[in-house]
Amino acid sequence: MTHYSRPDELVFASGAKPGEVQGFPDIPRGWGVAYDQTAGIPPMEWFNALFKRGDEGLRYLLQRGIADWSATEDYPVDAHVQEGVRSGRPRWQTLANGRRSTPANGGRRR
Repeated sequence: MTHYSRPDELVFASGAKPGEVQGFPDIPRGWGVAYDQTAGIPPMEWFNALFKRGDEGLRYLLQRGIADWSATEDYPVDAHVQEGVRSGRPRWQTLANGRRSTPANGGRRR
């Protein structure tokens, strides 16, 4: 199995000048928005924003080690999450709508 080296801690476009990073207008839609708003040629500022977003996400995980629990995320059994000062692994699948699936192993820890 390949072991990856820790990446440098630089965030793309973190030193950009004012106006060089412009928020991407519709993340869920993706590049389709470029055809509606820019005739298919997205501006450099959108690329800067997207690369910066990815780098900041990676930095968050490198810095935190364990992601914060989110009510809008689905978590499989044994996913590691943190909520406040507590961290742990759910014994059941937690769904974004607040429901739980059937507890794994009858709800007992493995």
